[in-house]
Amino acid sequence: MRRMLFLPLLAALVGVTVYGQQRCEFDITGTWKMDTSDMFYRFEPNGSLSVLVPSSEGTSSEVRETARAVYKLDNPKAPKVITVTAANEGGVFAPGTTSVEITDYDETTLTVKSVSGPVRWVRADLEKFFIVFAGREGTIHDGGPAFAILIKTDGRQSEIETIGLYFEDGRKKIGSVPRDLVNQFMKESRTESDVMLRLEITKPQFERSLKIAKTWQRRGREDALLYSGTRYAMNLNNSVLLREIAESLNRCGERIKLYKLTWRIDDEVAVNYRAPHVAFQYFRRLKELNETLHIPDEKFSQVLLAGK
Repeated sequence: MRRMLFLPLLAALVGVTVYGQQRCEFDITGTWKMDTSDMFYRFEPNGSLSVLVPSSEGTSSEVRETARAVYKLDNPKAPKVITVTAANEGGVFAPGTTSVEITDYDETTLTVKSVSGPVRWVRADLEKFFIVFAGREGTIHDGGPAFAILIKTDGRQSEIETIGLYFEDGRKKIGSVPRDLVNQFMKESRTESDVMLRLEITKPQFERSLKIAKTWQRRGREDALLYSGTRYAMNLNNSVLLREIAESLNRCGERIKLYKLTWRIDDEVAVNYRAPHVAFQYFRRLKELNETLHIPDEKFSQVLLAGK
């Protein structure tokens, strides 16, 4: 009974997500490709625009630059017009400055107006981005580690960031997870006491998740976590941060199916499991809801080795 009465208070303290979608600020930086062309267009944050074409080897990770220009958006966060000024005459871009109307956009597509009709661009970053939700059931009283792994790779080199709860000398800690523990979840586990969901995500999703991870890494280092003073405070902090990362993936549209971790009485995970097991059970439900999106080991290995 006490547990049931405590849940509404906990929900109020943590905050309950409003499960609606919003139009996000636009970010053109990165690499794009027109549906009707093999050329790539790379927009740099400094206003530089370059055209890239696949090398003779024909791999997406091997490209060469063929033209350069400068670009400007009338409103970088909600653009309606893009202007392009060619750096040299006789190249891919028309001489002088050209203005193009933007009719629609989201995180992964951009539609512009042309004489022949709408032209659709799609984000085609040469790097690949992944997120892994990994957890271990652990003991009855203390639970186990549960964390997120963020992976950026170009097929040659990979960058990895982690955030979540792990154990060090028997104590719970939140921060960057030790690499030996991370390595245990870089491949699928056949053990029921482990859970791992690996998803391919977009660059904007990756950057949002990375920002959250960096914030919580700093909180862990500075002993400035949101909740403290109780035996299960670390578990609560971890559940909150992992939910924040998972929900950030859907900030600009539904990309994955979410379990609504609300800490209210209609939240069967929070009602039926102790705090040390909430994150693990949350990951289990994310895995069940997104099984068709899970990237298996074989496919993931092919991405990691693509440029080697």
